[in-house]
Amino acid sequence: MVFGFLFVPLLGAGFPGVMIFLILGFTLMGMTFGPMGALLPELFPTQVRYTGSAFAYNMSYPRRCRCPVYRRVAVDPR
Repeated sequence: MVFGFLFVPLLGAGFPGVMIFLILGFTLMGMTFGPMGALLPELFPTQVRYTGSAFAYNMSYPRRCRCPVYRRVAVDPR
């Protein structure tokens, strides 16, 4: 949330601001998605561990991506 408020000031500060923005953004992204490779397989039994984690990860992505489309259709059904 705080990082979102830094978009305009950092991106408007020229090259140093853009570099700080990229370093902060990629650090936060790594802290978020890095542990997922270990956490997601632990949710499934050993026999189906990586099949289960791959299925869960790949099936969650389309569901999240379609939400804005559904919202748009609900707001303005043309």
